[in-house]
Amino acid sequence: DGVALDEYTNLHISPSWELKNEKWRERLYSLSMASEFQAKNGHPLDKTLFNMRYAPSGHPEVRIQAINQYMDIMRSGPMAIENTVYQKAKEVFGKNTFAGVHDTHHNALTGDEFWVTGLNWWSIPREYGQTDEHTPTPTQMGIAMANPMNAMYNMYYNKSIDNIVEKALGDLRWGIRTHYHAVNDVQGWGVSVDKLDALKKINPVENCARMMNRFNPALPEIKLLVIFGMEALSNWFPDDSARGPYDYNEKLGIEDKAFTLWKAGYLNALVPSDLIVSKKLVIGEDGKPVMNGHKFDAIVYLYPQYSRDPVIKFLETYVSKGGKLMVEGNASYDFYGKDISTRYEKIFRNAIHGFSVKGISQLGVKQNIIEGGCKNEDGSYTFTDLESLFRDKPATFKIDIDGDKYEGNYKGITLLKTNKKSGVTKLSSTGLQELRKNGIPLLSFEKPTGLFFSKSKVSSIIISDSTKTIKPWINRL
Repeated sequence: DGVALDEYTNLHISPSWELKNEKWRERLYSLSMASEFQAKNGHPLDKTLFNMRYAPSGHPEVRIQAINQYMDIMRSGPMAIENTVYQKAKEVFGKNTFAGVHDTHHNALTGDEFWVTGLNWWSIPREYGQTDEHTPTPTQMGIAMANPMNAMYNMYYNKSIDNIVEKALGDLRWGIRTHYHAVNDVQGWGVSVDKLDALKKINPVENCARMMNRFNPALPEIKLLVIFGMEALSNWFPDDSARGPYDYNEKLGIEDKAFTLWKAGYLNALVPSDLIVSKKLVIGEDGKPVMNGHKFDAIVYLYPQYSRDPVIKFLETYVSKGGKLMVEGNASYDFYGKDISTRYEKIFRNAIHGFSVKGISQLGVKQNIIEGGCKNEDGSYTFTDLESLFRDKPATFKIDIDGDKYEGNYKGITLLKTNKKSGVTKLSSTGLQELRKNGIPLLSFEKPTGLFFSKSKVSSIIISDSTKTIKPWINRL
């Protein structure tokens, strides 16, 4: 059914909790890396290693280029293995084989991640985006939308079963399903989820996931795209104060900024500039950025220093078509150390220059104000509530859809899709008790009941408990 390549990495280096006050200043090197580097760049890797440390007086571009080109080839090693395993999995087991799992090693844009995985999270070949542990939600949304399918997976474990189920259900609101990692755990990282008491809590959450799968919603509706410059992250030079313990610029706070926007209600997808270079992210005919069919209304670009030419052209095209843009950071040199300040000055004149949560409203992006819920790209809505799943008291939801006010009582998860002409077209819930439209009951049960309803040429409703009766106004659906 599937082939898994979990956390494939370059040679491991000391993680941050072992480094203490030491600093990583070494370099990975191999004969095959040197051969690939020579073929790609036309000059030897050993001289480049020297230029990473030193540059002729008055020629910073030599060191800039050396650092950028080395980091680029270093990152490509894990990608080569990821591509090969994916290709062979499809060849051996068939095109529909599930490709798993994640390559998020320590789940942050800081620490040793750059060196071991190359930060290729968005680019490894997968049908479903996949992450690990507490990867920030904006990062997860970016990875999800960088892949074809309308769902993603997160591998998770915790020492508390309550924390596991809380995260698993909370993630469902954003279309994220959970791989339960700690089965027969012997290392003390988590709870073994095959124990009966654990399953009593996990199974109700997984039932919520099953009802979401039956409904099959699109990914969340996200209109704000946050792009960060991979080259700016990988190169601290010439600002020595930005040279982090792992020898790249670890002071940019990229994920912190994206998550700050998320907490302020500005849902966003975080992606690297890599996706512009690979043409996975492009400017559509209407001037808006598009990735795998996901269209965004505005861009926050974090740190354009050392941009590659495709990135500069992308931003030039975007602002020339009236694109709404906020840029954090300056740009004086490109990937090869050439001056790009004039080109970026023109971009800055058509953008908000400087990161600001308050400034997002000027980009025309609205905050998510759906309490307990999320709007999806297909116009459907997802509502989740953990407390109701394990207690007798149902949760409530209220939403105005095209002027019609829908409200209901439910337990666990409810997904709803409507249109003005046909009313409710799809409905899925682990425990719906009542659904009302403009105060009029559409569906009612004596107790919360699991169901799936789909309106088509032949409408059908499936109820989890056949002993339950439905009041006559079901026809109002």
